[in-house]
Amino acid sequence: MKGQARKAKAKKSNTALVIINSVGQNKWNVIDDRGRIGIVSGDSTFCNHGGLPHDMPTVCVQFITAFYKSIIQLSYTGEANVAIRGLDALQTAFEKFPEAVTNENYREIMKKNMISNGVASLLGPSWYMALSCAAAIMVIDSYDPSSPISPGNIDERDAKHYLTCMDIICGCHRSMVKYFVKQIPCKCLDELYSQDKANCPKISACTNCKMREERRNMFVCTGCERTIYCSKACQLEDVPNHKESCKAWQNGRYTCL
Repeated sequence: MKGQARKAKAKKSNTALVIINSVGQNKWNVIDDRGRIGIVSGDSTFCNHGGLPHDMPTVCVQFITAFYKSIIQLSYTGEANVAIRGLDALQTAFEKFPEAVTNENYREIMKKNMISNGVASLLGPSWYMALSCAAAIMVIDSYDPSSPISPGNIDERDAKHYLTCMDIICGCHRSMVKYFVKQIPCKCLDELYSQDKANCPKISACTNCKMREERRNMFVCTGCERTIYCSKACQLEDVPNHKESCKAWQNGRYTCL
């Protein structure tokens, strides 16, 4: 009986809590890894990593709640690509609450929430939530009514930035930690980033065969500078699929992920 109690306690302590918004002094509206919403109390030493503002507009709360609930629901469908899961969840929230996206101030509020939860997830037991949040932040950063990038897509105009985004989406832990380090005013990720730089190489995924490999062992298409391959054979095999987007990128036309 004591052993069962210890296991139950450990399971409870490892439950991933995602903060939706602040509802008072050291009180947080949260959603757990089963989609259940509740309120928990924190302590005065809690770091919000620069996000989670008080008095979040209702539509932002609704958008954020829909986003996180959708991620959790998709996690039980067997969707293997965590980043795509995050983008699908974001699209669900877009469709339900489009007014939250068209307002620049609202976008910034929601972005800060995702940054805060992404950092907390990297430091906790649910890295998949951090990856989902990173993918969603990339899309929110890319949204601009005057931009040639369509809503729901990642900005492709800067090749280096786009490749970094693709590395994160393919699951490169080091690139993801660095991405969040640049987004926060605190030093909460400094130790983790130092460990990654020492022990984790940069990882990319081949566009054709999807094999994950160290970035230094792969090469980038010299035409568009945005597509990565593990070998010349894979690049040649992918020509029928890649040639149109390659031409578009070279001519300054932007497509989608």
